[in-house]
Amino acid sequence: MGYPGNPLGDDYELTVVRFDRSVWDAGWVGSRGNEMKHDPSIARPRARAITHKISARLFGELELQIRRSIEAARSNNELSLDGVTFRFEVPDCACGETQTFDRQTRAGKLVAIVLALCDPSDESKIFRMLDELQH
Repeated sequence: MGYPGNPLGDDYELTVVRFDRSVWDAGWVGSRGNEMKHDPSIARPRARAITHKISARLFGELELQIRRSIEAARSNNELSLDGVTFRFEVPDCACGETQTFDRQTRAGKLVAIVLALCDPSDESKIFRMLDELQH
């Protein structure tokens, strides 16, 4: 998911990038005996980018909530090699990442918002989700 930017008058562009396969999953090949070897060069995922317009109001609220989430984040020293990682970054601020989908946590709610942005046609739904993030 690209960072919303490129102002177009009162609107902004949001670019959603999706890959057709996982480099991790598609990169495993059998070798001698029952051994498996990871070779990411064979995965060759293809990216598909779709650009949507979002309102300046939604952009501002997204930026604010991502910034608040980064500032409120705790350091986590866990190492995880499996799963999808969501990375958040705001200019002039730190960055953060999460792998959680737990809707009871701030990070999980933020991930749900990011996933909803794949189809931002219902901005009112996304604003409701942003409102939930604050509670």
